[in-house]
Amino acid sequence: MKAISPIIALLFSLLLLVPGQCERLNYSADFSGVSNYIFRGQSLSDDGFAAQAGFNISNDAGWKYRFFVSSYDVNGDTDGRAEFSLAYRGEADKYFHFMFGVTAYGYESEDRESHEWHVGLEAFDASVIYYRDEELNTQYYDFAYFYELNDDIRFDAHYGIASPVNGEGTSEDYSVTATYRWLEDLSVFVTGGSHNELESFGLIGATYYLDW
Repeated sequence: MKAISPIIALLFSLLLLVPGQCERLNYSADFSGVSNYIFRGQSLSDDGFAAQAGFNISNDAGWKYRFFVSSYDVNGDTDGRAEFSLAYRGEADKYFHFMFGVTAYGYESEDRESHEWHVGLEAFDASVIYYRDEELNTQYYDFAYFYELNDDIRFDAHYGIASPVNGEGTSEDYSVTATYRWLEDLSVFVTGGSHNELESFGLIGATYYLDW
């Protein structure tokens, strides 16, 4: 896997060095086990179990850096996939938020890396985000909505459209997730969904959270 992208490293400095952006840093981590690693409607674990971990640094100004790694199965060979991202979420007013950021994707045994940027809007528990990767000639529209039944139960609905930046052809995926906070730092979830070019999928998982 290549070293962290210079672009991400440069942007990460904003989180730590820009005057006025870093009054307080918040650190957290999460560890998950899922019966199937689904990314935009497609399995990245050959429909099998995946172990995942994430580390986050954020500040009160709205910047968040995240490092995420997951086991990754290609043609029956277990590998690793990592994401390095820096994102900003700002408040336009009480009900509307805007966001933008960049993510670098890397693979353990493959000498390749791609970068994807995104912009989005969020309002009244719904969001729309546009992702674009110039190197892979891909773009993705993510439409999402969440509903919190109470402090412990949450439902998320997702619909996505993928297409080449230059070219023809689109694919679609959708999913619904129910999450239950079993303990203060432990959540369990179940997801069901489909991809118009692949089989429907379902998965269960659990996530343990750490904050310090």
